[in-house]
Amino acid sequence: MNFFASEAFLSSLAHAWAPGRPFRIGLYRTGGRLFRLVSVDGGAPITQRPFFDSVMPVDGAPAGPVCAVRYLPMVALEASEITAVPETVEEGPEGCPAPYIDWTRFPTWAAFEAHFLARRSSLARDSKQKRKHLARDLGELSFVGHDPRPEVFDRCLAWKSAQYVRTGLTDLFADARNVELFRALNARGALLISSLSAGGTLLAVHWGGIDDGKIYSWVAAYDPEYGRYSPGRLLLEDVLRYCHGQGHREFDFGIGHSDYKWHYASHNRALGPLGTPPVSLVVRRRARAAAKGLLQRWPALYARVQRWRRDLKMRRVARAE
Repeated sequence: MNFFASEAFLSSLAHAWAPGRPFRIGLYRTGGRLFRLVSVDGGAPITQRPFFDSVMPVDGAPAGPVCAVRYLPMVALEASEITAVPETVEEGPEGCPAPYIDWTRFPTWAAFEAHFLARRSSLARDSKQKRKHLARDLGELSFVGHDPRPEVFDRCLAWKSAQYVRTGLTDLFADARNVELFRALNARGALLISSLSAGGTLLAVHWGGIDDGKIYSWVAAYDPEYGRYSPGRLLLEDVLRYCHGQGHREFDFGIGHSDYKWHYASHNRALGPLGTPPVSLVVRRRARAAAKGLLQRWPALYARVQRWRRDLKMRRVARAE
């Protein structure tokens, strides 16, 4: 199982999207595999919402009744060790990567540092310079592994909303239900809120879902005024060191192929749909395939559309970073 099958996440999801209504967490079978999901008012289980990224099969024999669900949009299908950073990664409705760190592979921090420096040798040197400049310009750096201050939570919300708007994405936190999801998780102790400050000035915040010794890297935001110091990356490095020191078993970077994930990850999960998709989804996919075939008759126009799609994907990276 992963974080999205935890009691804390599923109950928070039901609370945020159906406040005050009865819900049930149970087992569901799709494609011969078992999954833990939540349903509200006895209806079909929730399988897709903003910030509900993917599900993993449940190991072992079921304890209790099992219901059926025809289709899951994003499932962890298999995992493999990363032996080399891929030059290109395909991502689409039929599958995408989800890199993660298996901390059991690195008994010491030095071993992990050697791992990521072999991927990008300049990381440590560049980070050291950024930290030096921050301390010189703003004051001593301060990292808090879990920062419970309400203003830190609120600042992360504000920064992330502004980042969505600035990069042309939908502001997911304009929907109060998404905000309530994270407030509920925080109240249940299932949200690791980490912060980086310099000279008393808050620079960056990272939210990670936490369950069973595993961290799911979820929302990260920083003050754009200090973007030249790369505070988001510096905070990520502090979070990774903190998680290793806490004896966590895994750090999941989540869905997406952003370059920085491959610098640190030791393994990758292949994610994709499972089961029989609804007719409406099949129709949309066929329409996209037909449009692609039509565009390919005019190579110049097709190349322009492909560039636009690549640019759009780069803007979506802002969610993870």
